[in-house]
Amino acid sequence: MRLTKTTKSAVVIAATCIAGSSAEAAQTVGFIIELETTAASVMSEVHSSFHRRAASLLNTYTVRHEFTNTDYFFGLSIEGAEEADISALQELPEVKRIWPNRVHDRPMQYGMEATNSSSSPLLENPTRSRFLQPRNSTTTPLPHISGTSDVNSSLKMVGVDELHKLNITGKGVKIGILDTGIDYTHPALGSGFGPGFKVAGGADLVGDDYTGMNMPVPDPDPLAKCLEGGHGTHVAGIIGAEDPEGVGFGLIGVAPGAGLYMYRVFGCFGSVTDDVIMAALQRAGEDGVDVISMSLGYDSIWEAGSLYEPIFNALAAKGVGAVVAAGNSGGRGPYFASEPSLNPSVISVGSAGNINFATLYNAVDSQGKEVEYASIIPLEDSGVHHVATITPEPSWCTLNDMKQAVEPFTDKKNVILLVPNRLGCYAFAQFSKETGVTQIWQDTPDGVDFRVEPPGAAYTLTPISSKTLDMMMEGVAQDGRNYTLSFKDRAVHDAEQPTKGTMSSFSSFGPTMEMSLKPQLTGIGGNILSTWPTTDGTGYAIISGTSMSTPMMAGIYALVKETNPHLSPREIKERLQTTSRPLSELADQSLLSTPAQQGAGLVDALRAVQSIGTSVSPSELSLRDSATASTRKITIENHSANTQTYVIGHKGAAAVDAVPQFHVENKNNIWRWVANAAGAYASSEALPKSVEIAAGAKATVEVTITPPKGLEISKMPLYGGYVTIKSSQGQEWSVPYIGVPYSRAEQDTLATTDETLFKPVDQPEPPAGVPVLPYLFNSNSRKRNIGIDTYTFGGGDGVAMRAVIVQPSAYMRIDVVAANVDFNATHPGFDKEEVHDLRQPKGLDLETLDNEIGVRSYGALQTIVGGHNMPKFPYNEWYWRGYGDYGLWWTDGVVGLMNGTTYAVPDGDYRILIRALRFGQDVNKAESYESWLSPVVRVEKAGSV
Repeated sequence: MRLTKTTKSAVVIAATCIAGSSAEAAQTVGFIIELETTAASVMSEVHSSFHRRAASLLNTYTVRHEFTNTDYFFGLSIEGAEEADISALQELPEVKRIWPNRVHDRPMQYGMEATNSSSSPLLENPTRSRFLQPRNSTTTPLPHISGTSDVNSSLKMVGVDELHKLNITGKGVKIGILDTGIDYTHPALGSGFGPGFKVAGGADLVGDDYTGMNMPVPDPDPLAKCLEGGHGTHVAGIIGAEDPEGVGFGLIGVAPGAGLYMYRVFGCFGSVTDDVIMAALQRAGEDGVDVISMSLGYDSIWEAGSLYEPIFNALAAKGVGAVVAAGNSGGRGPYFASEPSLNPSVISVGSAGNINFATLYNAVDSQGKEVEYASIIPLEDSGVHHVATITPEPSWCTLNDMKQAVEPFTDKKNVILLVPNRLGCYAFAQFSKETGVTQIWQDTPDGVDFRVEPPGAAYTLTPISSKTLDMMMEGVAQDGRNYTLSFKDRAVHDAEQPTKGTMSSFSSFGPTMEMSLKPQLTGIGGNILSTWPTTDGTGYAIISGTSMSTPMMAGIYALVKETNPHLSPREIKERLQTTSRPLSELADQSLLSTPAQQGAGLVDALRAVQSIGTSVSPSELSLRDSATASTRKITIENHSANTQTYVIGHKGAAAVDAVPQFHVENKNNIWRWVANAAGAYASSEALPKSVEIAAGAKATVEVTITPPKGLEISKMPLYGGYVTIKSSQGQEWSVPYIGVPYSRAEQDTLATTDETLFKPVDQPEPPAGVPVLPYLFNSNSRKRNIGIDTYTFGGGDGVAMRAVIVQPSAYMRIDVVAANVDFNATHPGFDKEEVHDLRQPKGLDLETLDNEIGVRSYGALQTIVGGHNMPKFPYNEWYWRGYGDYGLWWTDGVVGLMNGTTYAVPDGDYRILIRALRFGQDVNKAESYESWLSPVVRVEKAGSV
């Protein structure tokens, strides 16, 4: 029997389907290796020793980056080595831990992540922008826009405007930004780079042409003039913009007095790898920044074993705070905290809606009526613009419908295509390319915020209200081709947004799967006006996302740091959390949104700076998973000059189900999350209920929180709320908590009924006493194996399996074991009384193969892991959310061993063993798993060895 070493890419073992539950498998570029250090180590020798030993284990590899500063992270990143060989490196004495070097998508505004490429208004060139200019290019003059708009409304929502009146602007604080670079030639950003300028430092770690898959080309200048690289300029403007007189809108950033340090980790297009992010974090720490703003991340869900934990811990130990975006995956529901925001040492930030949409303008139509539209700057006053629309209205419009609508007009530059949202048009990029029409207007449904695209588009998609659409459609009906618009009015005005002051629907929910509160705070991230590269003469953009609320939070951190330089990152986080204001649900203002999405609530910068009389610790509580009451201690310290009395109270927040459609008839929707919030509150009792604390003293109270009753376990509910502390001076602090109202480990992990799953097309019923789930079936015939079936692995005739995981499991193994295995499965998938004449595989000795968690295995089909501290399986490992509908097709007969060896099993009889780790249990103990053992899998294939 030949056993070979291979990689996932060399042999395709199975097709995996995890419906609605998996975190997308990240692309990787090699590995990141942490090396061991001791007090007596000579660091250069550790690296040299590693390379000498690694050369004998790896055929070839290339060093991408070496980390030599032991204050932050000691190790290196490599590429070119086969994954199956990497496991051997773990045995080297120099090696501490190994992680895949993942590729992370570039940050984008909310709504662009899932935009169809055929409809995206962004430039379609996949490699390089037509606006990319050399660094010595002349900056295009920017417009000056005036009017009645409150362009700084977001600052007023969080009290920053009041701090500015007190001349608190972040002076003396250094803010590091990891992003797409910065156009520091922008007048609002200081028009320069280096000491003495607003953008005082930083570096470009990658270069314009870096995509995440190629080697970075660093240089010391973080300038980014490409419009597609505008995200970092926007983030920097939120923190520190100051529009000079006669330029822009009169924008002001959160901390305009702070020094900005930009670390460019993205090129003009593409992604970034972990090692580049880590190098930027280290560089920021070495440059002495006080806080780091990171509006980037990846849906990672499990916090255990994170690559970023060592470097964030090191930064915190040096007094460097980190503020990281929670992510824009709010539509996926709970347990989608984003890495690296899920790390314990950072502040994870969610987003709430801005009170205003800041840039609305009025056109005038040919009937003399004002037509309100949303745009960053007013549309060009280039004469009258004819309005075309699709008539008669089709049930679903096509590219041809749009082209026919504008065909009668000769001056395509001054034609506006008016497209009702209800028509479902989408091929706008192709339409614009073929017709030359660049102005497309579309209504935004009532109750939904406007959204405009940033500069750099091949066409402009201009939002209008439903009311405005109806008025314009009526004008077209009356005047036909003579209906026109003119754009002489240049004054800007604003309007209230429907979602003002409530959680943004896109803002990611936590907590981490281990139940740490993420996000921890909320800032304003919905429709934020800020700076953009000056390349095309616009210089400003309105975009949305936790990318925007994060720099706001970093700026507020700087304001607290300016006024309280002695505070540690933990103390600043505690002050920000306990002085925040919990937000209510958009649909029900009487119901507080779950802390799983808003954390402590909307930050209040004024209170955070001025709340020097009292401190409360801890500033968040995780009650983990339990059906019984949990008691936690909260310490209150009175820093004022007078004795104060504090009263402990409680506010319940919305309970939310992670699997709200578990019992729906349409089984395809079971794992599809839909927004839900219920007023199912925990109860709270404090001992003592009030406490008198002398000046300069502190006291500890015990708070017992009892979970709410009546929440359905199968829907995986979360509950939360706020412990309140009110002083005799009328001030209030609050501490958020989050919990699961049952013990996950005491629940079944593997579902055993068909309630959550369609049966196969032609499925025999299982024998009496045998659970419906999990099951095996033939991938060709679709018939269920209820005792013994034969598979040839030819022409797709293989083994398919289905399982449903109904409570979070951090580790699953699917092993091929002996048909006569002595194993007492939790759920036998066959009649144990039925006897078969079993055939032993020839040429295999189980004693020389894997012995995993007490079971001899011929090899595994797959391991499924949550977190990065689970046993590594180099052959076929899948990273996942931890629960859902799991399916796998084994159609080639190949299995893998833990040392990276793979082979095709010979003819014989086998069983398939599925083991799912119960939540919170020891991965190395057999009793920690719930298991299912399959009927007999008889392998018969021509030409087997």
